[in-house]
Amino acid sequence: METNAISAATGRGATVVLTTWPWGVLTAAVAFLCAMVIQRMTGGLALRPLWHGAAAPWTERARLAYPGWVTLTLGQIFQPFLWLLVAGTFPDERGFGVVPLVGLAAFVGAGLASVRLESRVRARPVSLLDWACAWAVQGLLYFAPGLVLIVLLPWLPAKFNWTVLCLALTYLSLLLILSLGGTLVLARWTGLLRPAPERLQTIVDLAVQRMGVQRPVACVLRWKAANALAFPFGRVVAVTDVALNSCTDEELLAICCHELAHLNEPRRIHFARLSGQFAWLPLLLMGPLCGALGSQGGSLVALGSFLLAHLLVRRMRLALEKRADSAGQAHEGEAGTYARALEKLYQINLMPAVTRSWFLTHPQLYDRLLAVGITPDYPRPRPPSRWRAKVALAFMLLGTVFCVLIWVGVVQMVQLPVKGSSGLP
Repeated sequence: METNAISAATGRGATVVLTTWPWGVLTAAVAFLCAMVIQRMTGGLALRPLWHGAAAPWTERARLAYPGWVTLTLGQIFQPFLWLLVAGTFPDERGFGVVPLVGLAAFVGAGLASVRLESRVRARPVSLLDWACAWAVQGLLYFAPGLVLIVLLPWLPAKFNWTVLCLALTYLSLLLILSLGGTLVLARWTGLLRPAPERLQTIVDLAVQRMGVQRPVACVLRWKAANALAFPFGRVVAVTDVALNSCTDEELLAICCHELAHLNEPRRIHFARLSGQFAWLPLLLMGPLCGALGSQGGSLVALGSFLLAHLLVRRMRLALEKRADSAGQAHEGEAGTYARALEKLYQINLMPAVTRSWFLTHPQLYDRLLAVGITPDYPRPRPPSRWRAKVALAFMLLGTVFCVLIWVGVVQMVQLPVKGSSGLP
């Protein structure tokens, strides 16, 4: 009778048998520990200048912290991916759960180290639940097109046919469902989005009166970042619990006016935003495009279309953010309230006032303050370091690859071959 096992015979005739699940659990434990240690070391490396600048102004601390945020975020993506490649070499007859188990273990290990470092940087506790909610929110709001893409890619053939058409339509349909209200339903179902308390509802009602617009649904979003968001197709304004607990009523009022300006953008703008969700479609079709145009031509068309679409969407969003900033200032009440609220959000999140990123969807904070008529009482900050995050990520990748190779070497050294093979590939 066949069993899903890894068995090895030594040169003296002895046999060691491990089923896929025990071996997978052992690999998951190794992935968890390695990811946690590497994340702690490389994240600490990226944040090292911040430890020496603890007494600096918040703008300088945010500038020094930014390479750490980049390293911690990408480390929680790259490390699980590399360990998933190792887990994919296990037999998959009845042990299909091994692959996600190993990836999840590396993700949690890297996340645990990130939570500890973030708590130290922010000087306030950040729990594992906060960490899990943050990834859930970002997955729903920002990474949904990419996540749907990853799910559908394995089913995509190398040439254009009816299967490609069906998968493309499935992709577009899922994104439409999420964008037109599915995200809000999932957020409410998981408890990430809750009805607004009386305080927030009163503030939103006052903002509606000042702007003379239709009353939206007000909600609180469970997120460890201080932020506010608008969902045009559901007519929802969501304020994160951190922002709600950190800002005054006047500051929240100005922030809500900004979000109401997004809700009341022209309908054509809402649909233009919606079309931006489909910018990932060329990446879904990269395989068939390579089959039709050759590997270089197909890759160039897919990646070029993807980047062009994102740059156009980014340009549109930057213009709309400036428009919403003007609305926030126009209905702020006491002069300077909106600028103070905006700066407070950045300060709480410890995000730099000036960055170098090409993919920003919001203008630089320093420029936003100048645009609403406020000259900050500090000179324009320098952007964060270009190389510190890159060096830390390079060490992270090298360390993870080293651990992966060592683990594969251990497996081969004790000769635990997969059924029908001479060793772990």
